[in-house]
Amino acid sequence: MACTGVDEVKDRLARHYRRVWAAELSGSAAGTGAWPFRVFLGRPSRADLERGFADIDGELSEVERWALGHGLHCERERRLVGSVAHSLPTHVCAASLDELAQATGMQGHLAQAKRRLGRLMRDFPKVGADTLLSVLKACDPKGMEETDFDLLCRAALWFSFHDARG
Repeated sequence: MACTGVDEVKDRLARHYRRVWAAELSGSAAGTGAWPFRVFLGRPSRADLERGFADIDGELSEVERWALGHGLHCERERRLVGSVAHSLPTHVCAASLDELAQATGMQGHLAQAKRRLGRLMRDFPKVGADTLLSVLKACDPKGMEETDFDLLCRAALWFSFHDARG
């Protein structure tokens, strides 16, 4: 049985980040229940463990080293291999959006998204969480330059105090 490797764990974490960052920041109901995010590493059968323990343990140890080195933690389970009990990692866990951003190299994206959220909340204090979610997604720092975001906010703010009749 093949266990989930480092590349697959990275991919799952990155997909989860892309899926939840805006909802988590906006406070939308869509963001609830996202934490902790757990990536299942597999559960080798007893026969597989007895036949290939060294390889399986090596794969799982590599994933665990990577996870710990990137600010994540692992859940573990005691498994019997022959007559010896071993504690093997079963899940890589991210407890928060900040941990997930760090592990996926998205700290800059998250910081910029937080700045944009702060501006939106300051300029448009009556906007609800679901509207903030939509605006944050549309203004994703990955696809919108800071200048464009600034112009968009200035125009929206102007229209919030003036009508478009001219």
